[in-house]
Amino acid sequence: MKLKNNRCAYLFFFDGYVSVAPTIISLAEVLSEKFDKVYIFAKDTGYGRYVFENKKISLIYCDDYNSAKKNLNKIKNYFRSVFRIFKDIGFPKKDDLVINVDDTSFLGVSLFSLLFKLQLVYLSLEIPVRSVNFFNKIFFLFLSSILIQDNTRLEALLKCYTIKFLFDKFKAKTFFIPNSSIVSPCLTSRKPNLIEQFGINKSDKIICSQIGMIHDYVYSYELANVFNKLDDAILIYHDRHIIDKNEPYIKKLLDANSKNLYLSSLTYDFNELHLAYEPIDIGIALYRFVDNNFGLIGRASGKLSFYLKYRKPVIVNKLDGYSDLIEEYNCGVVINDINNCSEWTSAIEKIKTNYEEYSDNAYRCYLNEFDFKTKSKNFIEYISK
Repeated sequence: MKLKNNRCAYLFFFDGYVSVAPTIISLAEVLSEKFDKVYIFAKDTGYGRYVFENKKISLIYCDDYNSAKKNLNKIKNYFRSVFRIFKDIGFPKKDDLVINVDDTSFLGVSLFSLLFKLQLVYLSLEIPVRSVNFFNKIFFLFLSSILIQDNTRLEALLKCYTIKFLFDKFKAKTFFIPNSSIVSPCLTSRKPNLIEQFGINKSDKIICSQIGMIHDYVYSYELANVFNKLDDAILIYHDRHIIDKNEPYIKKLLDANSKNLYLSSLTYDFNELHLAYEPIDIGIALYRFVDNNFGLIGRASGKLSFYLKYRKPVIVNKLDGYSDLIEEYNCGVVINDINNCSEWTSAIEKIKTNYEEYSDNAYRCYLNEFDFKTKSKNFIEYISK
C-alpha cells in the first residue's frame, strides 16, 4: 500500500517489455533515489517478467489485475487493470510524477494526469510510425518535459506531434537520456558465457557478434553471407529468446553460412547480459533505414551501449547521427557497403591491430555519451524541485 506522505512516480509502459528495456529499468532506479516509491504498470510479454531488487520500485503486471481475462493489448482493458491497481495502492496526489511511455497510451495517461493535476512527462522509446491522433497532438502541448535519446530523434518526434499553428505554445523542456543500463551484473550465475557454449578457443580467431534481434532490419542475412567469405573471424548471433533453427529465416541464414556462423542456444536474464558481451572481441550493430526508429537509431541502440560499456570496439553501418559517433570517438569502424567482403576484412584487421586503443575509446564513448546516471542528472534535478 502507498503511504499518504510519500512522493511517488508512476510509469505507464503499455508495451510492457520491461525485462529487455534498459531505459525503463535505469530510469526507475534513478527515480527511486528522489521518490519514495516508483510504480511501473506493465504487461506480460514473451520476454518474461523482470524483478527489481530495489524495494522502492514496484513493477506491477496488469495481467494480475485482469480478472475478466480481457485482451490487455486493447488500451481500454489496460487502463481498467491500472485503475484496479490504484484501488489497491491509493491514487496519486499533488507533487507525484507521471511518465507516459510512447504514443499508444498517451491520451489516457494525459487525461489521468489532468484529473489528478500531476506533472506529466513523455518518455520516447519509439518514434511513431503512423500518423498521431489529433487529440494526442493537443495534449502534447501541455507536457512538462520530454525524455528522448538525442536531438535527431527529438526532431523526428516533434514532426509527428507538431500542430503548426499551435507550436508556439509548446513549452516542454527536453532531456536527452541514452538507452543504457546501470544494473550491476549477477556474478553468481552458473550459465556458460556466450562462447563457452560452443567450445571456441579465443586464441584461434577474432570473435564478432551481433547481439539482439535476428532480422532483415539488422541485415542478419547480409552479415551471415559476407562472413562466409572471411577466414580469420567467426560470427555469433545471440537473441533475447531461444533461436529456433527450424524457423525459415534462420534456415536461410544457415544456408548462407555453414562455415563460421554460430547461433546461441542460450538466453540470459537482464542482469546476466555481461555473459554475452564480455567474451566477444568485436560488437556489430547494423540497422536498416526501414523507419525512423531504425534509421535514426543514434543513442537508442541498446546493443551499442552494451558493447561500449564492456569496452568492445564496434563495426556499424553508415547512418546519420549514429556512425558519426563512432568516427568521433574512433571506437570502431564504419562499413559503407555491408556486402563488401574486403571492407569487412579491412575493418576487422584494423581493429585487431589497434585493439587496445579501440577498446579504450569504446569505454570513453560510453562514459561520455551513454552513462545513464550522468545523462539523467539534469532531469532528476528538474523534477526534484
